[in-house]
Amino acid sequence: MTANISGTAFTLEEDAYRELTAYIDDIAERLSGQDGVSDIIDDIESRINELLREWGAGGLRVVTLSMVDRIKATIGDPRIFGDPNFGKSYKGKKLMRDTRHKILGGVCSGLGLYFGVGAVIMRVFALILMFCFGTGFLAYLILWIVMPRPVTPSDFRILEEMDARQII
Repeated sequence: MTANISGTAFTLEEDAYRELTAYIDDIAERLSGQDGVSDIIDDIESRINELLREWGAGGLRVVTLSMVDRIKATIGDPRIFGDPNFGKSYKGKKLMRDTRHKILGGVCSGLGLYFGVGAVIMRVFALILMFCFGTGFLAYLILWIVMPRPVTPSDFRILEEMDARQII
């Protein structure tokens, strides 16, 4: 199928076309009722155009479903566009695993960010609990299950803000 994305014609596989159309429609639906929805959608389509041309799509190269998946991963989950806190700075703390600096599951580095101490200190504390009291492994396992991992760009932004405020 041929589609015009931000002024450029691209040839897409049928599955890729359906997936990309559904993705853009989902974003538009989540933004409905807000000011400037058409401008935001135009900006997103421009970014998709840039990504596709950067990856060599167009001309004789067909846009595949894997390219659309890469687009979705780059631009983000449509749920973030309906989030009223999207783009706002988070001033508090949020307990979550830090998957950016993890060794196993990111529990110790997440606890370190939350309490304002280094991840190394939390890892040493966890090892002491494991070897001296025998409760550390069970506590770590429970926290790994209970603590959410960052999913949205705003979650990662919160982690970075907590990282910037970290004392040690």
